[in-house]
Amino acid sequence: MRALVPGVLAVLVVACGPSVPAHPTYFQDVQPILQANCERCHGPDPQQPQIAGFRLDRSVAGDDQSLDAYDYRKAIVDHAALTTQLIAPVMPPTFPLSDRQKAILRKWVEDGAPKGERENAPPQAEVVDTSTIPTSVDQTLDLKVRSWDDDRDGLWVQLFAREVGQANEFPLVKRFGQGTRSVTADTGVLPSGRTFEVFAALDDGFSDEPWQNRVDVILLPSLLVDHGAKGAAPLVQLVQPNGGNALLGTVTIAWNATDPDPGDTLSIDLDLFKQDGADWVKVETIGSGLPNGPQSVQWTPDVPDSVNGAPIAYKIRVTATDTAGNVRFDESDRPFTVAPPPRTTTLTWADVKPIFLDTCLQCHGDKASVPVNDGFRLDKYDAADPEPPPDSDLGVYEMRDVVYQKMIVEKSMPPPSAAKKPTSAQRDQVADWILGGAPKGGGPANAPPTVTWSTPNDSTVSLTANGRITLRWTVVDPEGSPITGPLSVVQIFARTDALASCSASLVGWSPLAGVSAGDGTAVFTRPSCTPTPGNSCYWCFKVDASDGTNTTVKAALKPVK
Repeated sequence: MRALVPGVLAVLVVACGPSVPAHPTYFQDVQPILQANCERCHGPDPQQPQIAGFRLDRSVAGDDQSLDAYDYRKAIVDHAALTTQLIAPVMPPTFPLSDRQKAILRKWVEDGAPKGERENAPPQAEVVDTSTIPTSVDQTLDLKVRSWDDDRDGLWVQLFAREVGQANEFPLVKRFGQGTRSVTADTGVLPSGRTFEVFAALDDGFSDEPWQNRVDVILLPSLLVDHGAKGAAPLVQLVQPNGGNALLGTVTIAWNATDPDPGDTLSIDLDLFKQDGADWVKVETIGSGLPNGPQSVQWTPDVPDSVNGAPIAYKIRVTATDTAGNVRFDESDRPFTVAPPPRTTTLTWADVKPIFLDTCLQCHGDKASVPVNDGFRLDKYDAADPEPPPDSDLGVYEMRDVVYQKMIVEKSMPPPSAAKKPTSAQRDQVADWILGGAPKGGGPANAPPTVTWSTPNDSTVSLTANGRITLRWTVVDPEGSPITGPLSVVQIFARTDALASCSASLVGWSPLAGVSAGDGTAVFTRPSCTPTPGNSCYWCFKVDASDGTNTTVKAALKPVK
């Protein structure tokens, strides 16, 4: 038999290798590629903090709270699997994928990124050393937690406390990825003199419906909380500005702060921080010793927007101090920037709309490219714009602070992979239009009012006290027109707080008698309610704010309980 030279043998091996599946799925074909080649940088422990915003060890089509392989499916092809020149930065950075791997990824995206089917092993978690756990705690609890998934699915893990025999959940730490982690749980916010169970809420991303993925694992079945004379610490959350946008003119700073101890009065401090290298430095006290009501203030930034041409990153911190001196604070989840001062513009929506139509519709048209983009369109001026097909999605006007941040400051929208991008002159036009108030037509602009909810809000369920709660919202009309319109309520049922969500598209809204959208505050008394089996009662609220010409409809995304 004639011997084969090494080069010929290599060709034969490649030719006889496994073929590309006709219809690859995430579970069977794509997940092994991403686990082997991408997970060390885009998994639960990214090598660089700046890429921690998305994970490629998960693919959940219906998850609009985090970014994963489904959201980045087109970018995966552009940067790692094109047959032609890859778009920079090329991924993986140190070695290329094989031709077969690239073909699988391309075909998977072409087919709509299907998940596929397989059996699922439930995720698991445990405390590594229970011998060091005290029987009672005061302000903090140190734990070493190990979490894992036998299918190697990427996990989100969050620790909660729940009073034994009760349903209310208290978050103890922000969520993290799988592995062994040493965490410090904030038990200071738990009511004193009560016994809690501590559990891990695990999400393995197996289903494309996020609500189906949660698995609770008890870590500590019984833990007594004892704060002594100082009592519990306040719970505080900054609602806005929460980052990822540019602040345009006067903005609303809103927060939620409560204290479980009867009679405690909260004092609120608001501070502005800017990024200085790896550190955050306080640059301004916005408010000190403020009363905890109406849990919002109007603020006009008077700080530099850039230094040497580079935008400055800012965050806001809200600090709550109770009567006993317990202190807790919360900050913007992400940095924001401050736009230059307002200016006069002759541009209108008709002048800039072609720029958005030409460069943005691939991702931000009437059919969003990814779930995180659902709910707004960049071919509409505002939510009331009848641009076909008509819907209630937000338009450019409501999203102008994010558009300014992404298109003007970061120049990350459209993304590097986009086929068409605006020119520098077009970006300048959009900036001039937004800084000029984003007018819709010629003559005096009549922009719609903006509505911001403080209580309830878009992040957490708001709790009534003795069956009552003070609702708070802010309506700002750019022209200063008087605001009219109803405040409405609708009752819903849900199994858990996490699954309880509100939308202006719900049916059955009833206006609250004697309350106007322009009031900004109202007291709601919870009516009697008999939930369906396995569910709890919640109440959603929305404002229809009219300035006489435009109407803005805004529902808080989370309900009252």
